[in-house]
Amino acid sequence: MHWTLPTIAILMLMLPNTIHAEEKTELLMEVPQLAERLAAESQAPSPLVVLDVRSADAFAEGHIHGALHVDTKEWKSTFGQGDDTAAWTSRIGRYLPSNNTTVVVVDTKVSPSAARVWWMLKYWGVDDVRVLNGGMQAWRAAEQSLSTDTPSFVESSTFKATAQPERFADYAEVRAIADSDQAATCLIDTRTDQENEAGYIPTAHHLNWEELVDADTGKLLEINQLKQLLERVHFDPAKPTVTYCGGGGRAAVMALAVELATGKPAANYHGSWGDWTKREASGGLPAELSFGSATAGDTPEQCPEE
Repeated sequence: MHWTLPTIAILMLMLPNTIHAEEKTELLMEVPQLAERLAAESQAPSPLVVLDVRSADAFAEGHIHGALHVDTKEWKSTFGQGDDTAAWTSRIGRYLPSNNTTVVVVDTKVSPSAARVWWMLKYWGVDDVRVLNGGMQAWRAAEQSLSTDTPSFVESSTFKATAQPERFADYAEVRAIADSDQAATCLIDTRTDQENEAGYIPTAHHLNWEELVDADTGKLLEINQLKQLLERVHFDPAKPTVTYCGGGGRAAVMALAVELATGKPAANYHGSWGDWTKREASGGLPAELSFGSATAGDTPEQCPEE
């Protein structure tokens, strides 16, 4: 059973207000760091696993040595409400030998796919998960070597999935936020301007996820720049934060940015706009949209980056 956001809000208020970005667990890894860590893997205090979330074809053409390929569509479609602990213990256990594993998630650049896998691993209790900043674009630019080998999955794992409910939001929780006039939670719509103008969840503030990533380098912006962007959506680190998009991927990029900027996790409404519109229609509830209208057909499949 998931904790409700009001409960999480109370718990967060009980935390010390001295949490700063510099005190957070590392969430990004730069190319030189990864190259150095791979070269010294035998002396590392914990195992390192690189997960490549690009297409199977791109992975086969060349990847970081030892990287394992993740089918992000399969992970997304099987996540559900994040309550099948046994299935995810088995699924993640194919990749991680233990809970004491450092994971680096790699895409072409910082992307919704990379952030989604980062978020899912954090949700299931993997402490040290990082996104390769700039992805394979940065790896190639640094003239690092590529491999075409096919690494084996983990044969024996002690990994055990443990859900972290503060990282997940469902329809009921977001519906309660939309119905509230107290602004106790910061709800962020991470979709494009056009999608937002066509309709959004009541009380949500809008910040396009693409603004978080440098278009040239494929890297996340610096922390001070992320903080400036968050100020535009009246972001208050003392309040719980929920992010949403079309289907959970772009919202995961925002969750990553929020945690980088504040050291505190944000909840991802993983079902997002696709789930919201379907449930609003099937439940007979009024579609309280600020602009235009939406139907159950406005699904994340219309957003290829999801």
